[in-house]
Amino acid sequence: MLTLRFSLNVAGPSKALRMQSQLLARNSFHSTARTRAAAKPKVLLLDQIKLATTELNQLSKVATLVESTAKSRQELIEKFKSGGEYSDVVGIYRHFGGARSVKITALSHRNVQASNVPTTVDYATSDVALYLLLGALRRFPLAKAQMNEGKFNSAFPFLEARDPRGKTLGVVGAGGIGRAFAYKASHALGIKVIYHNRNRLDKDVEAQAARGGMQYVKSLNELLQQSDVVSLHCLLTPATKGLIGRKQLEMMKKDAILLNTARGPIVKEEELAQALEQGLTAGAGLDVFEAERTAKDSR
Repeated sequence: MLTLRFSLNVAGPSKALRMQSQLLARNSFHSTARTRAAAKPKVLLLDQIKLATTELNQLSKVATLVESTAKSRQELIEKFKSGGEYSDVVGIYRHFGGARSVKITALSHRNVQASNVPTTVDYATSDVALYLLLGALRRFPLAKAQMNEGKFNSAFPFLEARDPRGKTLGVVGAGGIGRAFAYKASHALGIKVIYHNRNRLDKDVEAQAARGGMQYVKSLNELLQQSDVVSLHCLLTPATKGLIGRKQLEMMKKDAILLNTARGPIVKEEELAQALEQGLTAGAGLDVFEAERTAKDSR
């Protein structure tokens, strides 16, 4: 049996279902499936598929589709145990980009295959980053707040809105999202792009990722010092947890902007709040937070 997990309104399912159909069609996979499930392998659907119907029909030709009846996580676990309704699992699929919640070692011990779709949210997340960049530089949220309070002033002299053209964008983590954001910001807004990554990209990738190319800098400190906007797109790991705190914010330009669409704990939130209050940092655009359910009294 295969286990597929989908949400209802993302681009991932259609691509994922195509991948699973191809995977099931391979002789090596069928050999494992026949050994563990006499006929066609079963595919367990943990959510209802509403949009990727064409791909779902294709998958149904090579697998038996089963909708989960489990009402809780514990009930689902019981069904996966030996002798349970779902005990003959041979593969697990996630439409998410990462795999941090998948215990690969445990799957390997049971000869269970796993797959994901790492490019699912590249464009959507880079759109959010672009929105945050424009909002922080042009200071749209402040203008909107003033209008909501009935303090409309067509000049908004206090805003000190800034033109993104000619600014330097520093991308921390040049994966799919980081490169998609670099492309949009450079082509649409005329922004220069530099980046820092664990490994330097191939030169042809650098050239295509942004207008004028993405320029590699060897250290994070160098990127922080050069950038007008610093945008985080790295994975959350023990090495990147708390990557940006007061020390790093002090390295940035006084009028620099920090963007985070990666993971909240990469930024030391309390230190960022203090830096903003003290005028050490000009602004921040955050799509993620250390505690996703922010307290009512958060700053």
